[in-house]
Amino acid sequence: MTNLDRPIIQKIYKYKRNSKGKILKKEQIGVMVAGPTNDNPKKITFGFSLCHPKYDRFDWIKVNGGHQRKKHFGRELAIQRAIKWSKLNSAQFIPYKIRNEAKLFIQRVKRYYKDKIVPSWIDISLQH
Repeated sequence: MTNLDRPIIQKIYKYKRNSKGKILKKEQIGVMVAGPTNDNPKKITFGFSLCHPKYDRFDWIKVNGGHQRKKHFGRELAIQRAIKWSKLNSAQFIPYKIRNEAKLFIQRVKRYYKDKIVPSWIDISLQH
């Protein structure tokens, strides 16, 4: 089974502020992961998972008409997407909403995994 080896994990937050700019609430809306896979340890892969902040809650799943908390569900989903995208070797869409955070995250990943190759689709997706 393919899995990520020592992935870097970055949580994504949405901040609710009052009229003076003071943070009232910090809410997690997503997660990004990156790291080498067991199948190809020389190449970095990237994945993310987001929820819609108006309609969803992060790490909650729908069960029998209700909602139930499932710890690390978003992280596992992001890891599975990273593994899937590493096999596709094609450009994936990175939402505009997280593009700035993703750029900083990828820079951090490049510094951490100095001897690894970052796929070109990641840099291309972040340029637009």
